[in-house]
This record gives sequence, C-alpha cells and structure tokens, in this order.
Amino acid sequence: MKWITRRAVFRMGGAGALGSGLLAYGWGPGRSLVVERVDGPLRSGHGHLDGLRISVLSDFHHDDYGSAALVEEAVEASNAFDPHLVLMLGDYVSEDPGVMDLLVPLFRPLRARLGVFGILGNHDHTYGPDEIVHRLQKGGIEVFRNRARQFSYGGGSFSVAGMESHWMGRPNWPGLQEALPENDPVILCWHEPDTFARTQKEPRLALQLSGHTHGGQICAPWGPLRLPRFGKRYVRGLFEESGTGLYVSRGLGVLDIPIRLFSPPEVTCITLKAAPTAAV
Repeated sequence: MKWITRRAVFRMGGAGALGSGLLAYGWGPGRSLVVERVDGPLRSGHGHLDGLRISVLSDFHHDDYGSAALVEEAVEASNAFDPHLVLMLGDYVSEDPGVMDLLVPLFRPLRARLGVFGILGNHDHTYGPDEIVHRLQKGGIEVFRNRARQFSYGGGSFSVAGMESHWMGRPNWPGLQEALPENDPVILCWHEPDTFARTQKEPRLALQLSGHTHGGQICAPWGPLRLPRFGKRYVRGLFEESGTGLYVSRGLGVLDIPIRLFSPPEVTCITLKAAPTAAV
C-alpha cells in the first residue's frame, strides 16, 4: 500500500480551498457590476460625431440565474451617463421568452436623448424571436433586424444599424450596405464580434458593437476557458483595425452556471472621439 504523505494532504487541501475560494468569488464579487467608460476613436470624415455618448447593455440571459437587482443597477448607471443612445446587443433570454415579462419592465426607466434600441442575439433567434421583439417594442425599445435608422447630430447625420444573429438568424450584410445612406457614418450592432473581420472593410463604419462572449465568463490567468462560435477572435474590450473600431461587451448575465470569474458584468459608456487636428 502506498501511503499519502502529509505534504500531499496539505497540497490537496490547499487546492480544494483555492477552488472553493474561486467559486465563492465567482458567485459573489465576480458578478458585481463594473461601470466602464471608453473613448471610441473616429476615422477621418466622421468628426461630426465627436462627443456622441452610447450606453451599451448586452447578454442578460434573464432566465438563466438573472438578477433584477443587477439590471436595475445597470439601468441606473446608464441613465447617469446621460447618453445620446442606449444600444442593447441581444441575448435577453437563454431559452424562455416568457421571462421577458419580468425583464422588459426593468428597462422602462432607461433614458437616452435619441432613443433606446436593440438587436437580437443567437439565443433570442433560437427561442421565439418574434415574441421577444414584440415584447421589447411594446416596452418602447425599437429592434433592428437587418435595417438602419438615420439620426441628426453635430451638424451632420449618421445611421444606427442592427443585424440579425450571424449564428442563428438570417443576416443580410450586403443588403444593409446597399440601403445605408451613401455618406453617413454608421454605428453597427451585431451580436457576434467575429463578424468585425468582415465589416471593418466598410468605409462608412464608425464603430461596431458586439456582445456574445461574456468576456469568457470564466477565465483563468491565461485567458477564457471556453468561448462560443463567432466569438473567439475578439473576446472583450476595444479593438482598432482598418481605421475603425469594435467594442465587445462582457454583458450582464451568465450562461449555464451562475458564476463569473475574472470577467465581471459591465455597463459601458462609449464616447466617440475625433482625432486631434494637426497644428498648422
């Protein structure tokens, strides 16, 4: 018989304590809301959008260990931004669209100068997209499905566009490109961030906003333990490529297990910033 040494017992006990501590952190403090403030760079020609503030909310998964208190806290923080736009990036539910009866009333206090808008995520498309859209719009939230809307700002105009889920919807990016005003910068909402590899080639793109990844939700020091399809290249935060930007929100909710580890929920204020004018 091989005896277990005292050192091995201490090591196993230490590993167990560490694991328990990490789980406790992921259940509690790891799910505490973080308020993010980000400057979004603008390419030349889009300078009239300087100062535009966008509040970003995403990935609620309200039927999957959803927290009304967390959503209320995020809504309060969003209103404190005094945003021009509130943009919601989908996955309101994991499986049950009936939970929208609980979630939509939490959105009613949301305020924005130009309005509150949303798109659908892959889970929304899988479990009752029309029902989810109906309930959002009944609550005063306009939902974009492969379409755009034009706004006036800063002495010019711009468009906000929203795509159906790349994974589970029927996105029509070429059709939307044709429908966009010729000279308008566009703020594009598309749930899955890896679509940015394609959309960044559009010269009118001022900024893309995505969610989907939860920032990894459960992360080790070397990175996320699991990432979804179409969310492996751009995981969280701000990316700049081809002269334009992508912001990937970590979202608010969780999927499958009620834990976040080193990837806390967020509500984000993005302020668009024009490049400084070179001195003559």
